[in-house]
Amino acid sequence: MLLTPEWILNITFLLFLVIIALAAISAKNLITSAVMLIFFSLIMAMEYLVLAAPDVAMTEAAIGAGISTILILTAFVFTGTSIKPPKPSWWLITGAALAVIFTGSTLIYASLGLPHFGDVSAPAHAYLRLDYIKGTIHAIGIPNSVTAILASYRAYDTLGETVVVVGAGLSVYLLLGRPAIKTTPTKDRSDSV
Repeated sequence: MLLTPEWILNITFLLFLVIIALAAISAKNLITSAVMLIFFSLIMAMEYLVLAAPDVAMTEAAIGAGISTILILTAFVFTGTSIKPPKPSWWLITGAALAVIFTGSTLIYASLGLPHFGDVSAPAHAYLRLDYIKGTIHAIGIPNSVTAILASYRAYDTLGETVVVVGAGLSVYLLLGRPAIKTTPTKDRSDSV
C-alpha cells in the first residue's frame, strides 16, 4: 500500500479527531469541551472534503460547527459552565471500555468487506451511477442530473438533518423549562357595557 497524500491526510485527521475527542471528554470546563467539539466538527468537514463530498462537508460545518455551537452556548447561558463530575466506579469504566472495543472491532470487521476507496468496479460505481445519469431526467424532469439528485433524492437526507437539529433545539428548550409568564388580570367586558 502506497502512502498517497489522501492517506496521509486521512491518518492525520483521524489522529487529530482522537486527540480532540479525548480532550473534550477530559476537560474540566464545559466551555473547553464545547470548543473541542467545534474543532471536531471542523476537522470532520475537512475530512469530508478530502473524501470528495463537499455537500456533506458544508452540512457538517454549518450544523456541526455552527448551529450546534449556538445551541450549546445558549444552554450554557441558562445552566452555567461549571461541573462536578461524579467519580465513576470500576464496573462503569470497564463496561464503557468493553463497549468501545466491541463497537470498534465490529466496525473494523465490517469495513473489511467494503470495496477499496475509489474502486471503479465497486457496485455503487458500476450500477447506480448509470441509473441516476440515465433515469433521473425522466423520473424527476430536471435536465441537470446533479441538481436533480440534490433537489430530490438528497432532500430526504437534508430533511432528516433539519428534523434532528429542530429536535435538539426543542430538547434544550424543554430541559431548561419555559420562563414564567407574568399575566395581569383583565377587566371583564360585561362591566364596561
